[in-house]
Amino acid sequence: ISRPPGDLVIEQQVLFPDRLVVRYRFFHRRRLQVVDVTVAVFGQEDIPVVAFTVNDQPQSLYDWAYDQAKDVEHVDAKSAIVAHHLVVADEIAKVFETLSDDSVDTVIIMSPNHFDLGATTIQTTMGSWDTYYGEVEADQDLIEDLAGDIEVLRIEDETFEYEHGISGLLPFVARSFPDAKIVPLVIHESLSDEDRDTLAESINEHAKNAVIFASIDMSHNLPEHTQNFHDEITLRALEIGDAQDIELEIDANVVLNTLLAINNDQGSQEWHLTHHDSSLGMELTDNYTENTSHILG
Repeated sequence: ISRPPGDLVIEQQVLFPDRLVVRYRFFHRRRLQVVDVTVAVFGQEDIPVVAFTVNDQPQSLYDWAYDQAKDVEHVDAKSAIVAHHLVVADEIAKVFETLSDDSVDTVIIMSPNHFDLGATTIQTTMGSWDTYYGEVEADQDLIEDLAGDIEVLRIEDETFEYEHGISGLLPFVARSFPDAKIVPLVIHESLSDEDRDTLAESINEHAKNAVIFASIDMSHNLPEHTQNFHDEITLRALEIGDAQDIELEIDANVVLNTLLAINNDQGSQEWHLTHHDSSLGMELTDNYTENTSHILG
């Protein structure tokens, strides 16, 4: 591929199973303006699909969690907030089982970018995930649809080798939604409001039969009284369905705001708390620097 003439500002490569899409943004010297060019190379039939393995925690943890969740009642809801701190694996399983539905085509998981990896603000992968309960495949068609709408969405496989906000939840997807595919999204806190709204609109347009999970842990490294203060603010924001004008003490403000944008666009935002506790409250530690709080619902 030869680059367009001019001063290159951005080169973006988006990899699909059947083609490589390369987007350029450059300053056109003759026109004296910034120009966007999209070049597609077709016939990439031999591009390998990455395979991930989820085995950071023993299967017994997930089996135990589902034993605690066997009596939950199904709720007709399409989104939820869950933790990725697996000390509350049983509460995570309860939320997944509450939303479990054999008719769901796709599960979307939105996670913070914990390690600031990758080159763009929204990252995904076409890879498959090998879990204790079977393989979870990426919904490649839906990823392609979203990428067509969202300029900052990019394939960044390496990010997913380390992102526990996604990988820790994959066994729950495999167990509660055995026939569904997945769209994993790692979202950086620097995502613009415009791109957040574009993502929400695109999901609502293309993923009408999906269930969406926001992977969020709440207060970190705080004494219990300070943690409770911040958690109450977060709970209030969830109750009113709006957190745009406040920086909450959570690890994924942009993920929460994206979820709320999706639900508010649908007119379906309604909050039901299922669990609220913390490492200190569970007596897992007596050191506040190791404290993490959890709000699920």
